Amino acid sequence: MYLSANLYNGMGRPGAVFLYYNREKHQIAVQPARVDRPDAFPVATKRNGAHWIYARSFCRHHKIRFFASHKFLKPEITEERIVILDLNNTTPVFKRLMLKAAQVKPPPPCEHRPVVDEMLAEWAREDEEQDALSEY
Repeated sequence: MYLSANLYNGMGRPGAVFLYYNREKHQIAVQPARVDRPDAFPVATKRNGAHWIYARSFCRHHKIRFFASHKFLKPEITEERIVILDLNNTTPVFKRLMLKAAQVKPPPPCEHRPVVDEMLAEWAREDEEQDALSEY
């Protein structure tokens, strides 16, 4: 689970977090915790300023499943610096896929294309001749 730098700073830059799940509201609460707590989830810092929470076991335990990366549209930070993430208010993130697609160069023109076009035209003519013969 990624946290943006702004969200992470708003939480007080914790080294670990507690995660809670509200099944009725379908929300996740992320509460700052001390690193030495054995039941806390560690927070790793990424190069781009984002932070990663290793929450896979939490999501599996609560049967929270996404089949793609999702962005929480309106994360809330309470006065106690607890982040509320609403699982009903997310959107799939396809940024990486779009960037990769934008970097793909079109294939070079095929040197065999004229030959293929000629073969297709010949087959079309043969089909027309067969159709004409079958009409008689």
